Amino acid sequence: MVEGVVRTVSAETVQLGDITFGPVTCENLRVPLLPRSQLLVDGYLGLDAIDGYRVTLDFKNQALVVSEPRHALLLNWAPPNETLVPVSGHLGHLRAFNCLVDGVRATAFVDTGAEVSVGNSPLYDALVQRDSSHVTKNTLPLTGVTGGIISGRLTTIRQLRLNALTFEQCEVAIANLQIFDLWGLARTPSLLIGMNWLRQFSYVSIDYARKELRFDLAKSAAIAHRA
Repeated sequence: MVEGVVRTVSAETVQLGDITFGPVTCENLRVPLLPRSQLLVDGYLGLDAIDGYRVTLDFKNQALVVSEPRHALLLNWAPPNETLVPVSGHLGHLRAFNCLVDGVRATAFVDTGAEVSVGNSPLYDALVQRDSSHVTKNTLPLTGVTGGIISGRLTTIRQLRLNALTFEQCEVAIANLQIFDLWGLARTPSLLIGMNWLRQFSYVSIDYARKELRFDLAKSAAIAHRA
């Protein structure tokens, strides 16, 4: 069974002798087979392969870099152009708890496979309760690699604070994606941060072993800055 952001599907599997990317070689991986019409590429690297490593989305150079975790001596240190966000979790399910969405405390996590950022209904309900002027506008179809479509209602977030990082005037889709339930967040105000926000930075680094996110502000747009 393959669990996607929208639905779970059954799939045949194949045994890979080995797969190498960057400095990493994984052996004897059993992977599911999904239609190319859904994937649109030859395959995806999942948490079974990258958990325990550092993954850097280098938007400036249009590269995906997989490397060893950051050295322990560099933990909790960041250069002037970089913001560090500690996260917690296990099996690659890393989430940040120090997140405020227009004053509402929420749990946030990064999904590099998501094109747009999505909040769940408990988050939207809390936003409306805090400020009744919050409204949803247009709708947006959301889908994932396992197929299925769910409609997201767009709303504007005036300010989102993620540790020392601040986003301003950014759109988010409201939808009860299956992934919120799979992560045990169906009843908690939660936010999935997708690529539409991540691309605002020169690079974003996810260290699954050290449990930290790092954002390079060198190329950040006006919607994101360090407080």
